[in-house]
Amino acid sequence: MNFRRNHPCPLEQCVCLDERIVAGAIDLNEFVRDCFFPEAGVQLQARLERSFNGCSIGFFLSDSHRERWQHWRARCYRMSGRNLAALFLLTAYEDIWRRMIWKFDARGFDFQSVQLSGIQPELYSVYQAAKAISTGSHNITLADLASPELVTDEAFHLIVCALLLAKYGDAILNFE
Repeated sequence: MNFRRNHPCPLEQCVCLDERIVAGAIDLNEFVRDCFFPEAGVQLQARLERSFNGCSIGFFLSDSHRERWQHWRARCYRMSGRNLAALFLLTAYEDIWRRMIWKFDARGFDFQSVQLSGIQPELYSVYQAAKAISTGSHNITLADLASPELVTDEAFHLIVCALLLAKYGDAILNFE
């Protein structure tokens, strides 16, 4: 109703995102720009362009990641969007998920009781991003995301997808 070609509705408030994505009227780059720019520094902008410009997107790391997320998302259907995005990250890797599986409910996650000793260093950024998204803390910053030394390319991709999921909801998965 409020859509005008020259002034489209804000992505966060659009009631027909699913349809616009499926119809190809909007692309993933518009979501990435809306979510991260202009707050993203030059390094992060360049990394986002390299990772998401003009390529087909796969949100899930593997079939087992997709299955775990869909199973637990269906079981915890009352979770907030932020917690669903954290769930997306936490179900990506078996090692993290085994540590978290009994530490959450529909209200959120109990990050304080999770033992991280022995976790692979590259998974630490995924865990911290999930915690930051869920609780609203600043455990991982945009500057951290810009650094390939702190956040691997695979983790970067997952974290950006989780942030898009947190902001725009399940509609974003229609790009896959």
